[in-house]
Order: sequence, then structure tokens, then C-alpha cells
Amino acid sequence: MAALFPEVPPIQDSTTLWALLNADGTPILLADSREAALANAFEHDLEMVSVH
Repeated sequence: MAALFPEVPPIQDSTTLWALLNADGTPILLADSREAALANAFEHDLEMVSVH
């Protein structure tokens, strides 16, 4: 995560975060809830896909 979002301060290992990335892997958003990530994608007319 530090490579994608270097401005994020250190966090606890037990924290769940959701990342919104461009198709080419460029980071767009880091959120603390799935709903916040989906809302941001919707606001910017982005299509969400899950990648595991």
C-alpha cells in the first residue's frame, strides 16, 4: 500500500481499506469502507470491478 499511496501514514495491520485504482493501476482513492469507494466511483462515472 505504501507504494501506491505514499502519503498515507502508518496504519495498524488489522485495518481494512478499499482502494480504487485506474485500469492501468494508477491509484485514485483509498477509503475505509467499500461504500465510500463505490460512491466515489459512481460520482466520477467509473465502472467498478473486483480484483483479488
